Amino acid sequence: MDLITAFFGRFHPLLVHLPIGILFLAFLFECFSFRESYKGLKKAVQPALFWGSVFAIAAAITGYFLRQEGGYEEAVANRHQNSGILTAV
Repeated sequence: MDLITAFFGRFHPLLVHLPIGILFLAFLFECFSFRESYKGLKKAVQPALFWGSVFAIAAAITGYFLRQEGGYEEAVANRHQNSGILTAV
């Protein structure tokens, strides 16, 4: 089991930036949709929030796996983990 968690934990740096970008994109879609010429972007907000949430959960899980390997300062790792969980929620 340790080999599997270590393998998936290594995907955390890749996955951690996807939800940030997708959720920021959803925010931009929401802001731009208030303008008459961009009203159609309102339809893209829900799918962007959904996929941002999916990837945030995946990033949180792989981050947990990566943390199990150790080698991280406890205070920094706790703050990083808590902010990741809050983002996923």
